[in-house]
Amino acid sequence: MNNIKDFLSSPKKTAILGLIVCSLMLLLNFIINFNIFNILTDLYVIGLIAYFIIVLIKMYNKQVNIKIANYILILAYSIQLLLSLIFNIGHLGFSRYLGYINFFRLFCIFAYIIPILYFFNILLRKKNFVNNKFFAVVIIIYTVIELVSMMRYSIYGNVEILIIYYISYIFIIPYFYNYYKILKGENLMEKKEELEAIGIKVVKCKECCKDISEEEFNSYKGYCKNCYENKENIADEKKLSNQEKNKIASKFKIVANILRFFGYGMAILWAILHIADYEAGIGIFVGIAIAIITWLSCLFWEAIAEALQLLEDIKNK
Repeated sequence: MNNIKDFLSSPKKTAILGLIVCSLMLLLNFIINFNIFNILTDLYVIGLIAYFIIVLIKMYNKQVNIKIANYILILAYSIQLLLSLIFNIGHLGFSRYLGYINFFRLFCIFAYIIPILYFFNILLRKKNFVNNKFFAVVIIIYTVIELVSMMRYSIYGNVEILIIYYISYIFIIPYFYNYYKILKGENLMEKKEELEAIGIKVVKCKECCKDISEEEFNSYKGYCKNCYENKENIADEKKLSNQEKNKIASKFKIVANILRFFGYGMAILWAILHIADYEAGIGIFVGIAIAIITWLSCLFWEAIAEALQLLEDIKNK
């Protein structure tokens, strides 16, 4: 068990795993249908292969610029998303509703958008749009949807090859999942050389002097996650001893959370039911409207809760 954990936490080993499975995906695609235009359906796979090759070269040759790999990967996924949108729009015709784009196609488009946002987050250190758990869930659901769709509608005889092709995609998750955890200080640090090779700058914690990522250093004000949380726990204990939680404010927050759960759930359910019924236009529009109303309603209840808690804090001073 420890060996598997060590393997999954190693940037070098998971990069090698990613390179192998992506190369296998590209090879299988050509075996199924040998056609140069297959490159258009596997641009994101080619981007992943190029990324992992550059990362592994960087681990042995410090002259390689890792930023090139980052931009190649994001560009490949972006072009793949654009081609996917063009393909699906081509099926729309002039229908009143988006009937030709069913739930499967919509999610496949979504499954290109999420990795792009995630790569912007971890590779370019942009805004925290998507976390590692959401990224992993989307990749797994995408794989399951593709497998189900393939088994129901595939005209190919190489079903076994297609199953291997789609399942292989899941094995890119360990590398990028671990990358996020290292950045956020949620995972043990690996060799400094390996981390710097994949673009993670290593600095030292001000308290315990252990190696941490620059992202963790900035997020926790110069400390590692453990040292920062220890300091925060002490501060929280002192703060709680000087103030009491407002019970009414807590109830308002509970109402907001319940409203959020049912509101967003209804928005998603409404969209899925109408997409399945070939009324995607109405489904998406009303779903977004419900989500916006839910967000505003929750904001209102949370504002009341914060105001009540603020009054309680002022009273206890």
